[in-house]
Amino acid sequence: MGKQGNSHKRKPRAKRPPYDGPHLAFTVPELIQSGAFSSRNKVYDAITRGELRTYLAGKRRMATAEAVHEYHATRERATAEGRAA
Repeated sequence: MGKQGNSHKRKPRAKRPPYDGPHLAFTVPELIQSGAFSSRNKVYDAITRGELRTYLAGKRRMATAEAVHEYHATRERATAEGRAA
């Protein structure tokens, strides 16, 4: 016996154009692509040390734009004070 009709098939979703406005949150690859971090290891090291606040959205690790700005401001202050951050 074969399948009767294709009513169970989903319609393909319409493709959205890429969002080019300001990001509210970034995935780890987006942090690297944006130049905020140079590698995955740098991102995860900052997370492990508690220097970069993140959250999970499903299985994706996300960092808000505010958290990224705070991280870089802290690094900048530490550099100005002459100590490694």
